This record gives sequence, structure tokens and C-alpha cells, in this order.
Amino acid sequence: MSTQGDDSKNRELLCYQNLWKITSDFLTVLPTASYENIETFQKQREGLIKVLVHLKAELPVAAISDEVEFQKKALLKSIIEMDTQVLAKLESLKTDTVLKLQSVQEGRKTISAYRSPMEKTADSARLNQKA
Repeated sequence: MSTQGDDSKNRELLCYQNLWKITSDFLTVLPTASYENIETFQKQREGLIKVLVHLKAELPVAAISDEVEFQKKALLKSIIEMDTQVLAKLESLKTDTVLKLQSVQEGRKTISAYRSPMEKTADSARLNQKA
């Protein structure tokens, strides 16, 4: 016969397993992930964390068996390691994006530096006519 404590323990462990799975899956697709993937990942994590907080509040610490506690700690350690990898990859993607934007900006400066004085005079004349 299952008690409410057993159900809560099983739900808690299932939440940690799901959190591990979505983090692992996201880490796999992160280099090609779209904005929607990132948003979905965030919403799934937030939902699971809310459930975990709720379960933790209703589950007495003494009710958790050593085996479940061991599984939970192992999952948490793995999730934290994957989170560190996710953050490192996001930082790398951010750095790449900044470098590309700077490259585009430098390219525009270079192109504008090669404009002939005639083009600059013509642009100046057009601006004066508009004013």
C-alpha cells in the first residue's frame, strides 16, 4: 500500500530525473538551438523546480530513504555539472555573436573609408538639397 509520503518521494525523484533529462537534451541541441528551444527549456525547468519546491515543503526529511537520497544527490550533482556546461556554451555563443557584430561594424567602416571624394561631395549635395 502506498502512502502519501511514498508518492511524494517518487514524484520528487521523478522530477529530478526529468530535470536531468531536459538539461541533458538541451545541452545536446544547444549549439543549434533556436530562441524557442531556449524558452521552452527555461519554462520546463521553472515548472519542475516549482514542483520540487512544493514537494520539498510537504515531504518530511525523515521520510526520505537513503537510497532515494543517494539517487537525488547523484542527479543533482550531474544536473549542476551540465548547467555549468550550458552556461559555458551560452557564454561562447555570446562571445561569437559579439565578435561577428564587431566584424560587421569594422567592415562597414572600411567600406566607407574607400568612398571616393566625388561620392562624398555628391552625398553632401543631396543632403543640402533636402534641407
